[in-house]
Amino acid sequence: MSTRQTTLLGILFFFQLFSINFVSAQDAMTIYKEYKNNIAEIVVKNDMDVEVMRGTAIYATDNMFMTNAHVIKGGSQATILVGDERYNVVSAELSRNQDLALVIIDTKGKDLPLKSFKYSFDVDVGQDVYVISNPVGFNQSITDGIISSIRGNIIQHTAAVSPGSSGGALFSKSGELIGIITSRHRDETSMGFGLSIEAISHELNNESGFFSLFEEAPLLRGKAIIGMSHADDGSTVQIDLFDPASVKKEGSYLRYNGGARVISYENEEVSRFAEFEFESFFDCKNKTDKSLYTRVHGPNKSEVLFEFGESDEWLPVKDKYKATLNAYCESTVTNNQLYYSLRELHSYITTIMPIELLRKEETVNTQGGANRLLQYILKHSN
Repeated sequence: MSTRQTTLLGILFFFQLFSINFVSAQDAMTIYKEYKNNIAEIVVKNDMDVEVMRGTAIYATDNMFMTNAHVIKGGSQATILVGDERYNVVSAELSRNQDLALVIIDTKGKDLPLKSFKYSFDVDVGQDVYVISNPVGFNQSITDGIISSIRGNIIQHTAAVSPGSSGGALFSKSGELIGIITSRHRDETSMGFGLSIEAISHELNNESGFFSLFEEAPLLRGKAIIGMSHADDGSTVQIDLFDPASVKKEGSYLRYNGGARVISYENEEVSRFAEFEFESFFDCKNKTDKSLYTRVHGPNKSEVLFEFGESDEWLPVKDKYKATLNAYCESTVTNNQLYYSLRELHSYITTIMPIELLRKEETVNTQGGANRLLQYILKHSN
């Protein structure tokens, strides 16, 4: 039960509680009609315009929606379908601690025909719940169940959910939003899990709890981030990149493309920028590689600072590349299929990388979205 309950006296408390529940209880049809348009489809793509995820996003406030971090963190662009209109996502903030993301769409000046949710922190095992989400592409589907357990911040429930339901809305019987769907048991569609609204509220109150994702997407340019390191000065960072689509197997060797970006900041401004591109051979047996060519570009992409051709020397491979290249050496799947597994690695690195160092000013500015939603939730929760 919520810690925010008000203590009242004896029978008066019982009578008021009974009356409130009786008056505010709604059936599935009423909840669905009232809020179905708030349940949107989100489609996420990478820099190569390949779809990597499809899920659910729910209306938060203004032009902001909530979804799961795992829905969007593997991509660099996204769209949200509201009614018959598809809108581009222009900003995405990911929680560092919870499977939560806030996305902002460009409405091009249009007012969204959506109704604000009422929120509740009050949840109890055994209470009836409803889920509206987009399971396996069947948009705005409603299922029902009960809360079967409360596991810290997570509400376990029996309403059926499937892939695509991630980010969907979990309602109480009174039509209040009590959580967003995060996952389900692998083998049980009726064993779902949702992040509670109370946990979301706490996370939104964490000033450093979010980082910006899509502002960093240009750093990827179709390549997966597989590592990052800092110089001793604390203001220079190197991001190591790998291009999954470039891999070609030639006998016991791999030919692949990679690269790196080196960025330095001084007084919040970029003081140095360089981009490395290279093609290499990897020896699957000896776990060494040699460079076929390397180019270094300056801030102006068309300007080549220097380049050099094939090297005869085979060198040990950095650990961050070795695991990835070994997967290609041992795998029989297609590059496209393997790209999706590499996306998980890329997503993990993206999640933990200190975005503030790369986009200090923008990171501070994105906090406005989290704070705005927090104030709204607190105002509309009981």
